[in-house]
Amino acid sequence: MFEVVTRREAIYGGVLGLTTSLSGCFLSDRNGGGSKSETTQTGRELSRPIEPASKALPALEGIQPAYRVDRRRTGYNPDATFPETKPTRQWSRDSSGLFESTPAIVDGTLFIGNDGVLAIDVSDGGVQWHYPTDATVTSSPVVHEGTVYVGSRGGTVYAIDADSGTKRWAFSTEDMILSSPIVGSDALYVGSHDTRLYCLEADTGDQRWAYRTDGVVHSSPALAGNGVYVGSGDGYLYAIDTATGDVAWRFGTGTPVSTTPVIADDVMYVGDTDGGFYCLDRFSGRRQWAISVDYGVYVPPAATDDTVFVTPSGNRMYALHPGTGETKWEHQFESSINSAPLATDEAISVGTNDGSLHVLNASSGTERWRLGMERVVTTPAVTDRTVYVGGDEVYAFGTSGT
Repeated sequence: MFEVVTRREAIYGGVLGLTTSLSGCFLSDRNGGGSKSETTQTGRELSRPIEPASKALPALEGIQPAYRVDRRRTGYNPDATFPETKPTRQWSRDSSGLFESTPAIVDGTLFIGNDGVLAIDVSDGGVQWHYPTDATVTSSPVVHEGTVYVGSRGGTVYAIDADSGTKRWAFSTEDMILSSPIVGSDALYVGSHDTRLYCLEADTGDQRWAYRTDGVVHSSPALAGNGVYVGSGDGYLYAIDTATGDVAWRFGTGTPVSTTPVIADDVMYVGDTDGGFYCLDRFSGRRQWAISVDYGVYVPPAATDDTVFVTPSGNRMYALHPGTGETKWEHQFESSINSAPLATDEAISVGTNDGSLHVLNASSGTERWRLGMERVVTTPAVTDRTVYVGGDEVYAFGTSGT
């Protein structure tokens, strides 16, 4: 049974009794025995907004300005459309290193990391500027009010002018950064392998606070209301007050949480490296439901209004009901999955280790089309029927008339 430990009560129990088993038992209910998960409240419950939390901060500008599209890391872009039929290459851009950073697209420019940060014209693949960093960049950039923010494997957070490619400021942590930063109204949040989540002044890079966990912070923080949420290698998901840096609650899984949490309205989703996948109340951390999947969950799900798409490290994608965790459909690929899913209103995409980018029908899981490349490393960015994805090169795929 799940145990939720708070200041007000020693043990909170409850079994939802949902059944999510599939043939072959790839999915199973985690509400039964053997779970190590618990929620510990260390402070006051995060405040619940009077108005919908989506209105708490103005939306980031751009078609895909951040890793996983938005501050909540939903991986859902309702303003984008995948091509209806298999697209063809419009352009490609190579560089001296592998592209492992998911691209951000704002005002007709694509920003992506490899041996530095590149700004590329989405219309023709022309390089607008290149900023060299102290080490390779696998962290995905976020773009806000004319500034590109990104972290490097050298442990440095950079703020770069989006138009000119000149450095505005840099901040050094004590270990490499794989976490992708996110920005609020005037603060930047990013994790580091030095075990900390940092809150920096977006304009200057000055540190406001840093919260130290007991494990590396590979996870990219998600932001909503007065809470910033991040996973740690110590096996906990943390909910931290944005103003103070104090922990409101933490949810323990018993195994590292390296993936990025996803926020959808008043709940959030997170997976662990042992195949646990959880739906939590984002204000209190209390479990709503949980399931076990066939492999560890190392990449975040995509969450639309009516479906949660989960991709464990095996070769299956699961479409789940957000209220219960029950399975709507599953799709098995020929190769293992190596990127996070990206959803639009009608389609869902994912990359696999055989160099394919797959686009499925979101409602049924049937395949629309697939693209074969030498290597697919990043989650794509999608605009109006054009797909941008990184690997050995950055590619743009579209159809005639796009």
